[in-house]
Amino acid sequence: MQKRRFFLKGSAAEVAWLNRQAAWGYQLTAIHGLSYQFKEVPQARQLIAEYMPQTTLQVMTTVFQPLTSYTFHDDMAVVYSTVAPKQRVVNNDQQYRLAVYRHARDVALNWLNGWYW
Repeated sequence: MQKRRFFLKGSAAEVAWLNRQAAWGYQLTAIHGLSYQFKEVPQARQLIAEYMPQTTLQVMTTVFQPLTSYTFHDDMAVVYSTVAPKQRVVNNDQQYRLAVYRHARDVALNWLNGWYW
C-alpha cells in the first residue's frame, strides 16, 4: 500500500503518524519523497527515527537492520527502525536534527521566495 504525506523526515509528527499506521497493521517498508510504502502485517511494530551521517548509516546497517532510511543532501540520513528508545544506537543526535531542520527551513524559504516573485 502506498500513501502520500508531506512531513519533515524524522519529525515527531511523522513518527506519530507512522506509528498510527503500525497500530492499524501497516509496517513501513520504504520512503520515496512524499510517498510512504507499507505492507500489511499481523503484528506491525512501533518505530523510531534517528538522524545520522550517511557514513554511520552504512556501517551500522548490519548491526540494527533499519526498516528503511531517507537521505538528505548526500551526507545526512534519517533512519527508521523498530528499536526501542532505550536501545537506540544514536543517543545524541541533536546536532544532526538541527542541520536537517535548517536545511528544510532554507528550502521552504527559497520556495516561498520563488512563489511570491
